[in-house]
Amino acid sequence: MTATRVGAWGLLLVAVAGCGDGGALWARYRAERDFWHARRMVQEMQIEPRLTTDADFGRAIVSFREIATRFPAERWAAPERLRDPVARDVAILSGDALIAIGQLEEMRGDRAAALAEYERAGRAYRAVIPVALRAALAHAAAMERSDPVQAAAEYAAIARDFPLLDPHSGEALIPVLDASFRAAAAQRQRGLAGAADSTLAALEQRALEVVPKAKGRTAAELWVRIAQARAGRLGAEPDPALEALRQALAEAGGGDFAARILLSMGEISLAAGRADSALVFARRGFDIASPSARGVIGLFEGRVWEQRGQADSAIAHYQRLAAVLPPASTPALEARLRHALLLEETGHWEQARSELRALAATAPSHPVAIAALEGIVGHHLRRGEIEFAAVESRSALEHLDRLIATYRDEDVLLRARVSRAGLLLAVGRFEAALPALVEVWERYSGTPQGIQAGVLAAQVAEGRLNDRPRALQLYRDLAVRSPDPQVQAAARAQIRRLEGGATERP
Repeated sequence: MTATRVGAWGLLLVAVAGCGDGGALWARYRAERDFWHARRMVQEMQIEPRLTTDADFGRAIVSFREIATRFPAERWAAPERLRDPVARDVAILSGDALIAIGQLEEMRGDRAAALAEYERAGRAYRAVIPVALRAALAHAAAMERSDPVQAAAEYAAIARDFPLLDPHSGEALIPVLDASFRAAAAQRQRGLAGAADSTLAALEQRALEVVPKAKGRTAAELWVRIAQARAGRLGAEPDPALEALRQALAEAGGGDFAARILLSMGEISLAAGRADSALVFARRGFDIASPSARGVIGLFEGRVWEQRGQADSAIAHYQRLAAVLPPASTPALEARLRHALLLEETGHWEQARSELRALAATAPSHPVAIAALEGIVGHHLRRGEIEFAAVESRSALEHLDRLIATYRDEDVLLRARVSRAGLLLAVGRFEAALPALVEVWERYSGTPQGIQAGVLAAQVAEGRLNDRPRALQLYRDLAVRSPDPQVQAAARAQIRRLEGGATERP
């Protein structure tokens, strides 16, 4: 290599190393490269989750840990460093590495370790809003399964403490806006309607204060959330929410986002009993949506036909919709399910059963497949055809047992276990239903499905199996472990009843 070339390479290396504050450009390159490699490891694990070992999780965690260690928050998340946009990118990658570690810990079932990582990321990167926000959201989401009340409080804190607009980009921080709705929904579920309305009113006020500073997509996002806040309050009139959506539509500029706004206008109109307007909004949205976005709007139009009581029109609509959507897409599968269920309702059972069986075979782990199996059993039960229901339930239970044995996806497992318990209960197999319900309660006690399973298990133990000690044990468990105060109170009342008025011992 000539001296000239050596000199040129030397100048290039100096330039790269010196770009940005303290070599930030070179640091960003290395952080992006290492993060990409670590993420590829996770993607490979997700291709076949059943074959993923604890050692695989460990290697991925080490890769992300090295990023966070090599680019520590003490150096890259200091306020003076964050003024350099390149250094800020390094801080974001380093903080996201800690969040990725938490997500991996959740995937392998160590929720305590995941929560600790999210807390560490939130503390260390509190000055880096995107990282602090993602850490707070991940922590709240992880809490939902075990302590929904605490999760709701965390969502409320996110909505209160984070800005609605990113101070660097000026874009709307959608998760902050949506955290208010999650908090309000949890409050309403606990019977705190007034608190839920106050949460939504506070969101509307904050959004109205910042929307004059926004333009285009950001302004449209804010108007959409203002509309949702207005529509979500008890006794709300539709027109204020529709007016906010018209403001959003004017800023949206067309495309799928505008189509979603039109869908929201249709949903509000339908809820207000304005089915004709809902159809107009749905068709306008369908016409401007991309092929990938048309499914949800098409399903809504079918729902409008159903609500109008025009089953034949709805059947024809769902059939057309399923034909034009990608066959394996969720909207296509849901359109086929609605088509089949409406065929049953209108007396065309043979056609309906054929479609339901095909759905169960097409996408065995999809919620639509599980609903299809339940639909077949439910048809025979409603007609009093107990023997047919028993035969079909055995086939459905075999399908669900295969899912439970072969899948690791928690959402699939939850749906399968809930359906399994429900089918056993529906066909009167109470001895088998009780442990199935108890399993759902013990595994998912922080979810609505788990709580419902616990209550049903106690009722089955007492009312169907005459096992009062087992029922008492389950009610005591519900009184202590249920995150729902109303369920706790009801369980304590049942304990007093079963103990004959003796001092409760929950």
